Amino acid sequence: MPGEAHRLLDRIGPIPAYLLDEQQPIVAWNDAAVALIMDFGLLPVEERNIVRTVHPGVRRPLVGAGRRGG
Repeated sequence: MPGEAHRLLDRIGPIPAYLLDEQQPIVAWNDAAVALIMDFGLLPVEERNIVRTVHPGVRRPLVGAGRRGG
């Protein structure tokens, strides 16, 4: 994760935020996100996926995830 991304999370302070990469894993978060949403650091790395967090029944990547339909 680029240092600029971590600095962005630090700068937004009390606003809960987390960062995803193109496959939707949660790669960084701030303290406000821990307080309001959850402590993503307590999850195993393979479970830090926003789709799996919101829809716990999903266990494999979604077909076409990250692609826009035409």
